[in-house]
Amino acid sequence: MLKNKIFIIIGIFLISSTFSCSTIGDKLLNPYASEFQCPLTDKGECIKLKEAYEKTLKDEPKVDNTPDKIEKSSNVLNSYNEEYLKKITKLLSEPETPMIVGPKVVRVLFFPYESEESILMMPRFAYFFLDEPKWIIGNYLMKGVK
Repeated sequence: MLKNKIFIIIGIFLISSTFSCSTIGDKLLNPYASEFQCPLTDKGECIKLKEAYEKTLKDEPKVDNTPDKIEKSSNVLNSYNEEYLKKITKLLSEPETPMIVGPKVVRVLFFPYESEESILMMPRFAYFFLDEPKWIIGNYLMKGVK
């Protein structure tokens, strides 16, 4: 009788420890365990992989490749290109389009020399602007306009 009670107690303990290992024991023994159940639901849906795949098959956009649709899309592209080229042509042909003339850059070569403190200065180039950049706007060739 005592043996039966011991076996029953041991059996209940083993059964309860088996079920508790999958829940509590997993948290205690595995430091990487998590209860991942789609915590970031604001970034998408929380569904199983197979359901997500089936949903993508249902939501697949249908491409309309009818000749009428292709002709309309090519007409839209052509009209966009025409308007873009008209705008660029207008900017280039306008006499008031501001442009700039860059400054003249001068390069000077310094030959090697010895300084007063007996320091050898090796050859090198120095660059500087000879004049300032100038804006060219419209009738810049007219006298008196600067």
